Amino acid sequence: MPHIVGELTHGLKSHRRLTTFAILVIIVAAIGSWLSRGKVILPPATFAQCANAGYIVTDTNPPACLDGKRSFLGPVAKNTPAQAPLTSQPFQVLVDADSKGDYPRGSQVIDSQSQWETYWMGVHAWLSTDPPILPVNFATSDVLAVSEGHEATAGYVYEITSINTGASGTVADVSESIPTVTCSVAYTPTNPYYIVETAKLPTPVTFNVTTTHHECPS
Repeated sequence: MPHIVGELTHGLKSHRRLTTFAILVIIVAAIGSWLSRGKVILPPATFAQCANAGYIVTDTNPPACLDGKRSFLGPVAKNTPAQAPLTSQPFQVLVDADSKGDYPRGSQVIDSQSQWETYWMGVHAWLSTDPPILPVNFATSDVLAVSEGHEATAGYVYEITSINTGASGTVADVSESIPTVTCSVAYTPTNPYYIVETAKLPTPVTFNVTTTHHECPS
C-alpha cells in the first residue's frame, strides 16, 4: 500500500511540473506573439518625435504638432527679407584696349581725380607713350575699371556688361572670355582692360565676374 501511495504522490508531482511547464510555454509564446506584432509605442515628448510619428503638423510659424492630447511647438522659421529690386545703370565705355603689360588682374572703383590720375599712369606704365588722360567730372560721375591681368597670348576678352544699383549697393557684371585650343591666337603677351564712366554709384560696389571658354570656327 505505501508503495502505491508513493507512486501516486510522484505522479502528482510530475503532473504539476508538466502543468507549470506548459503554462510557462504558453506565456512565452504569448509574449513572443505580442513582441512580433510590434514594439511598445510611447507617446511623443518633443516636436520632432511627434512629427516623425506622423501626427498632424500645422502650417504656422512656429509649426505645432498635435498628437490628439498635447501640442508641441517646433522651431521658429527666420524670415528672409525680400531682396531690394535693382535698377539698371547706364554707362559710357571710355577704354576697351590692351595695356600689354603686367598691370595686375582686378577691378577698381575710381571716384576722385587723384585716384583717376594714379590709375591712368599705372595701367599705361608699359606703353612707350602715355595716352592723354580722359576728362571725367567726379562731382557727378564714377569710373569703373577692370583688368584681365597678364596673359601669354591674344584672344582674351574682359569687359563690363552691366551695372545694377539698389538700396544695398551696386553690382557690376563682368564678362571674361578665354580662348580654347580650337582658337588660332597670336603668341603675344596681352592684358585687356576696360574702363567705363557712370553716374555716382551707391556703395558698396561688387564686381560679379562670369568666365566662359569660347570655341573658334574651324
